[in-house]
Amino acid sequence: MSEIGTFGFGYKTHLVSIFGPPAVLLCFLSGGLRRALQERPAWFMAAFILWLPLTIPFSVYRRGALMKILESYLTEMPMFFMVAGLVLTLSDVRILMRLLAVCFLINVAAANIFSFKQQVDGVERQAMLFGTIANSNDLAAHLMTLMPFMLMAVVTSKGLFSFWRVVGIPALLGGLWLIIRTGSRGGLVTLMVVGMFVLIRANLGQRVAILTGLLALGVAVLIFMPAMVERFMTLGETRGQAVAAAGSYQSRVYLLQQSIIITLKNPLLGVGPGQFEVAENDAARERGMRRGYWLATHNTYTAVSSETGIPGVVFFTGAFLGAGVALNRFHRRIRKISGLESMSDMVFYTLLSMTGLAVAMMFGTFTYQYYVPFMVGLCLVLMRTLRREIQQQERQLLL
Repeated sequence: MSEIGTFGFGYKTHLVSIFGPPAVLLCFLSGGLRRALQERPAWFMAAFILWLPLTIPFSVYRRGALMKILESYLTEMPMFFMVAGLVLTLSDVRILMRLLAVCFLINVAAANIFSFKQQVDGVERQAMLFGTIANSNDLAAHLMTLMPFMLMAVVTSKGLFSFWRVVGIPALLGGLWLIIRTGSRGGLVTLMVVGMFVLIRANLGQRVAILTGLLALGVAVLIFMPAMVERFMTLGETRGQAVAAAGSYQSRVYLLQQSIIITLKNPLLGVGPGQFEVAENDAARERGMRRGYWLATHNTYTAVSSETGIPGVVFFTGAFLGAGVALNRFHRRIRKISGLESMSDMVFYTLLSMTGLAVAMMFGTFTYQYYVPFMVGLCLVLMRTLRREIQQQERQLLL
């Protein structure tokens, strides 16, 4: 909404910068910091946030690293404390998940209203005119992260013509079509992995709903978008008209290799937050090239390791993957318990979102954005509130 306002009014609204700091202050004053740091993944998240400034003196461009950290501290990292510290009850979590479904609806609408078609790799790909998700790949990853919450609203809604089904089903179909229209191979891989997750972990109703939608989407793409199919075939090698797409693939491989090399050369503190492009350019010129690619790594995990060192990536993955593993373990415990179906659904669709984001981060750079802090906070508050709810139900049964 902030970016739509910026585009519409011609100046930055800074909504997150305005409301974020007071919310974090309220979190501290109300005991939210203690609540937020109760679980081990939260310790890793806090360690990553505190680790970033320590890398500045050793950065290849100190001013750039400092500005990147300040921007992240003001608008992105507070999401963790706002969610983990201020969301208190299971009812709050339900409201938050419904809001995420609304966000998916708004993003699908905005991506179509402010759409931008561009010829990339010989294929027309859909992007947005502005914003942090203007890039086709980032748009696909963003929609894949939010989609499970709209899916939960549709599947768990009662009544054939309920609000969420009337509004949500077209939004889901439009969102899936939009992801394919972006031409993002990372988005395609994410869809495939999410489909596999559904086959393994979902109940029968969830499998039918999700896999039917994915199958219908696949048939439609084969019929109406043959050029896009040819692009998707270049996940590993060149084929037919998709030579240009293969070139894009090769550039991504090169950047991934460089990020690993830079990590090995700077294992402790990295080259500074947001400074991979600078380091890659310097390395390219040392090898006799005129200039480097000046592009991000397109891999969040190696972006973290190359820019903040091995300790940074340990903290980052410890927070994100640790939260996902803990939530997955919690889901295995409650999914077969009678009477906890609605709670199990909340955990399942959050895991679905986490799975999509984990895969999408292999194809995009979201290191200093709100995705990981938000999702870690959501996982922790979901487990905390569900434990409390289950304990209350057990006490009532004993009485």
